[in-house]
Amino acid sequence: MRGLDRLEQAARRAASKARAAARDPRRLAGRAASVAGDRLTEYGERLSPAGSSAAPPWALSSFVERLDNRTRSIHAGYWHRRLTEVFPGRRPALLVVVHADSQDGLDVALAGLRELETPHDLIVTDASEDGIDTSGLPTSSLALSIMDQGRDQLPLVVLALAGAFDSHDVVLKINASSRTHPEPLSPRDLAGIGEVSPMLRDLFTPGGDVAAIVPREVLFDPFDADADLPIVQETLLRIPLVAPGASVRRVEGRVQWARSFLFQGLRALGVSEWDFDIEADQTQGTMAHALPSVIGVLAAEAGLRVLTPEEAEAASEAPSGAVASRAQVFPLVVGEPEWNSVVRAGPVYAGHRQPFLPADLEDAIASPVDGRDHAHRTGIAGFLYRTTDGRPLGRRWAPSDAAWEHLRSTSSAGLGLFWDNESHRVELAREHGELDDEPAAGLTDALEAFEGFLPFLSDERCMRYRGRPALVVGTVHRLASFPQVARALRERAAEAGIVDLALLAVSDGRPSEVVPDRRLPDGIDAVVRIPNGKRITGPSTEGVVRPHTKFEGHLRYYPQFADQEIAAVEALRLPDVVPAATAGFDDSSQSRWHPQIVVGANPYTFRRWLARLVSRNAPAGLVVVDSWNDWTRASAIAESGAYGTAFLGAVRDVVGRRTNEDTDTPSAAK
Repeated sequence: MRGLDRLEQAARRAASKARAAARDPRRLAGRAASVAGDRLTEYGERLSPAGSSAAPPWALSSFVERLDNRTRSIHAGYWHRRLTEVFPGRRPALLVVVHADSQDGLDVALAGLRELETPHDLIVTDASEDGIDTSGLPTSSLALSIMDQGRDQLPLVVLALAGAFDSHDVVLKINASSRTHPEPLSPRDLAGIGEVSPMLRDLFTPGGDVAAIVPREVLFDPFDADADLPIVQETLLRIPLVAPGASVRRVEGRVQWARSFLFQGLRALGVSEWDFDIEADQTQGTMAHALPSVIGVLAAEAGLRVLTPEEAEAASEAPSGAVASRAQVFPLVVGEPEWNSVVRAGPVYAGHRQPFLPADLEDAIASPVDGRDHAHRTGIAGFLYRTTDGRPLGRRWAPSDAAWEHLRSTSSAGLGLFWDNESHRVELAREHGELDDEPAAGLTDALEAFEGFLPFLSDERCMRYRGRPALVVGTVHRLASFPQVARALRERAAEAGIVDLALLAVSDGRPSEVVPDRRLPDGIDAVVRIPNGKRITGPSTEGVVRPHTKFEGHLRYYPQFADQEIAAVEALRLPDVVPAATAGFDDSSQSRWHPQIVVGANPYTFRRWLARLVSRNAPAGLVVVDSWNDWTRASAIAESGAYGTAFLGAVRDVVGRRTNEDTDTPSAAK
């Protein structure tokens, strides 16, 4: 491994020189990037597992080896720093990305962009040998140098790793490279981009179903190319997802429009510079050729369509099915995770993302709701705080003061309350026997605990259900006296000026929690159905992953889990069900060889799941996500080391930004 370490250090030094040269685009940036590419190739070849030296860089075995060695992207860290320096704060809805390897190609692209009236940010990725003159770039733009490798797909991947797509809604991608097309970029290729036309309306609309608009000539069944098929399959197995047998449209072309989430989620694949072959005029059989097909598969998994301009134009003339939903999305915030177990977790199958950790472990330990400001910008209405021991939030939960101050200081922030009254029930059962025998004692204890919730419920920014202040109550099905308790709580709320309090019960799929005649429990206005990873039925993941020989737990497939939960919510046929989506379930941190694992959790399936629930529950305007920060069960949508902010991007793509402050959105989207 010492030899590998030296090669990696040499690769990093060469990349550092490229980054330094990028500050002066005329100063040998391309030559330094080329050296970095040579070092990268040599290191990638040496990194192949023993006994499989012929394994290509995109193979699953090579990917697993890089995970074990904690091999990271060469450019992403530096690009991220430059992005935060040049593009601080809230950004316009549109991001333009131009990839060029010659001055002529860039000049043509910039000439076309001068006609673009929509406010936008501009990123130029430079793969030229001698450096392109970018001194004439407009304001709000950034030039980044990269090795001439991976066509226009490698810069796309590195931009995703660097978080370039996290703050925008739509991407206009222009490939001005002369290597990947027989003809140079011409003004004809850019015709029509000056004004955002009605055919792009769906892309700029939250909850729309169009992933990308690409030229007709690039659409074909990706699995017709035999050399690309193994790469598509192996790349998807990193999630893991099973490659579909049906035709899937590729996402590529000289000029293409796409939802930024489509590229933001690429981080789930773990693709980086190490997956790309050195360019040798290949026509197929490399990651650069297969990735557009992979993105097409992911678009379909997200419930999105890839259209040609003609199809998009026809769709724009029809009534739009996309509605800019203002449904409230409330992630469930759990208490302190079991950090010792979380950090010690290990994988049980090839490519298993364990330990599953937050992007900034130190900040996450200090504050379970770290990143709430970013969450608010991505469309989350507020947090559903779960209280413990039947006690009010303000008395028992340590971070409550910070949460309350955030509620007071942020005008659009929200707060939901999840009252877990388990200890209240146990105490009554122990001291008074059956609850119905001593209803007065139950009312007294419930009202005492309820007093702590009143300041939160009286705030207009508290979670609403059908316009009514709402309180989620756990273990209702175990409280025989709950109808009396519910009446007393509503009466006390009315005395405090809280009109028409809504009480929501919780169900995690147990049959006893939903009565046979499809009626809501007495005293309850709605049922919150939270998916339970321990109650998954249906096909296992045989053929998707091969677990360790010591493994004796249960594996289930995340896309099937999502479909099962969607069907279960619709099958309830109750008039008032608040549905919930989950970002996954994996308790291997608590029991490595006997866990319950939902395999294949990814932001694309999550996006499809959430969009379905939001459209179904639009009248009630409330959807729950499990969870914000459950690192113990790997179901957190907060920024993570494995996925970045991709799950938050899925929320933003479905419900839209919470406000339009400092955000320019084309009028065609309105």
